[in-house]
Amino acid sequence: MIRVIIFQLLKSGWKFQIRKLQNHERYGKLRPAGGAAGFGGVRSGHGLYNRAMLRNTLRVFAVLTLIVLAIATPLVLSGYSELKKGAASSSYAEAAPHYYNAARRIPWRPDLYELSGHAYYHAGDYGQSDAAYQKAFERGVLSPQGWMAWGDVHYLNNDPGR
Repeated sequence: MIRVIIFQLLKSGWKFQIRKLQNHERYGKLRPAGGAAGFGGVRSGHGLYNRAMLRNTLRVFAVLTLIVLAIATPLVLSGYSELKKGAASSSYAEAAPHYYNAARRIPWRPDLYELSGHAYYHAGDYGQSDAAYQKAFERGVLSPQGWMAWGDVHYLNNDPGR
């Protein structure tokens, strides 16, 4: 019976309001969505569905952003902590691993690979120095002094052909 009344109201183009006893605000005002005869379904005048989707999308985006920050922030802070430990070290052998760890944890500071290479070079660990200089070279941050030191490392490793 109600369907017949709704169809007749839609067909005549009248605006009307469906009142539900439990959830009046959810349905709001309804009006015909179709052409002149009113065919094509019924849509909500309040757009609650779209607002709920926007709110859910923003909520999901905020939660994902917080998760990424919760993971990345301690990692980056530990990189800066390693950098401070390397600067405060009393010997090259002690500073070199700190600089290398800092370079791995702070991706926008690839120059730290060269710094760790210098520290390994002066500590006498030529194998680690070669690996650090190689990473600096791959990232395009090897300075002229770095090239010279890397050449010395190859010479000291008895690998002058490289």
